[in-house]
Amino acid sequence: GKGGSIRGIDRIPLARLEGFALLCILWNTIMEIIEDISLRSFNTFGIEAKAERFVAVRTEAQLRKALLNLPGPFRILGGGSNILLTGDLKGTVIKNEISGIEVLENEGENTLVCAGGGMGWHELVLWSLDHDLGGIENL
Repeated sequence: GKGGSIRGIDRIPLARLEGFALLCILWNTIMEIIEDISLRSFNTFGIEAKAERFVAVRTEAQLRKALLNLPGPFRILGGGSNILLTGDLKGTVIKNEISGIEVLENEGENTLVCAGGGMGWHELVLWSLDHDLGGIENL
């Protein structure tokens, strides 16, 4: 029969997905949404502030799902070191935990690397040094 689709999953017909493929797509979109959460442990100053709604995303599919289905305004949070909270936050705080590193181009002395926005800077620098891609450690 005709299969439906999962919203935000690029309209893949469910009838074409079987077993493991369907499980992987569903797993990549499952997120825990927490309401009225303290952000103290999510900022390096340890300031007490609350988020009306909080979700951590680990994949691009989860990020799309959060932006399409949760109410704004949206605030993106990384490691919490470049933020000074002055009060509670309305809307949805999205903690970016998208990781991964991919070499897009490698031509002689020039290498183009794509890193997930949720990666820590130190982790990226160590990866680049381990792969003989020195230079960003000086930034």
